[in-house]
Amino acid sequence: MDLITEEIKESKNFQILSKVFSYHYVNKDNLKPIISYDEFKEVLTNFIEEIMRNYLIKMSFADYRGKEPKVKIVDFKDNTNGDYHYNTIRLDETIPWNIFKGNTLDFFTPCHELIHFKYDTNLNAEIINKNTVRVAKETLIRHDAETAAPIFKYDYYSDNYKFNSEEKLANIEGVELFRKVIEYMNITLTREDDLKLLNISANNRIQYHNYLRDFRNGLKFNNFFMDFEEAFDFLIRDNPEWCSCPQLIIEYYQDGEGKVRKRTTEELQSILEREDDKDIKEYIQSLLVPNEDKRLYDGGFKQKKLNLKMPYNKYYKISNINNKKYCQE
Repeated sequence: MDLITEEIKESKNFQILSKVFSYHYVNKDNLKPIISYDEFKEVLTNFIEEIMRNYLIKMSFADYRGKEPKVKIVDFKDNTNGDYHYNTIRLDETIPWNIFKGNTLDFFTPCHELIHFKYDTNLNAEIINKNTVRVAKETLIRHDAETAAPIFKYDYYSDNYKFNSEEKLANIEGVELFRKVIEYMNITLTREDDLKLLNISANNRIQYHNYLRDFRNGLKFNNFFMDFEEAFDFLIRDNPEWCSCPQLIIEYYQDGEGKVRKRTTEELQSILEREDDKDIKEYIQSLLVPNEDKRLYDGGFKQKKLNLKMPYNKYYKISNINNKKYCQE
């Protein structure tokens, strides 16, 4: 399901932004704004909220999952450009200002956060494909790490931000979303801006294939670095309730004694033969065929001492981990 639909392209907010984006991008060196900044900021936030509402409705969440989609402009006072937490996107105040001044590439930040919103919604909507399953696994690893007993608790997300599956997808698909919006606005990017986007996409596609994760602060494993899927296989044995999560029911199940099992090749092949959904078939096929693109290298992790501090992330976005739409009990 696309975030940008015909309804969005025909909306008043999109039409206004198209004119502002196009004119301000071409004339940023000698800019005479065609609307005020306050008007622009309101239209921009309304446009992003409109995308979120439209997507939630398309995914059968007419009640918006109990919370009205919201975009907030804030002062992060650090290097953060934006974040996402359950139907709420926050953008640093520099982002809309830079876009207004003709630096259209800064619109990549809202696109990045919209992809986070999309995956959060897709998990609730019980969507199953290779990417949602991967995001679900790493989401649960993070949940286990950050809600464990104090001696095991650590900031998995920060330790693994550079290679985190959802962050890589938010960058890769964020570029795709940005390009789609710009194309609909009939804007031709400069070569310099186009190369910046190409670099973001290329670098993140390479990083997406690194399955190694940093568990040096976790103390649950014998190895400091592990394939996150191997780590998940270890953790799900102590969290059998995860087996009932929609994205995991194909690969894992509980036997008659309540023990967690992974389906055999024969079982997966049998499911594949009965499956009609294209995305699910592709996912099952990926389980049956070795991943030749998988990489396990630790060169991208910062070297540091073991840290037993118990972090608290106020904006930890996996707030609906026990939501019945996400993990049926």
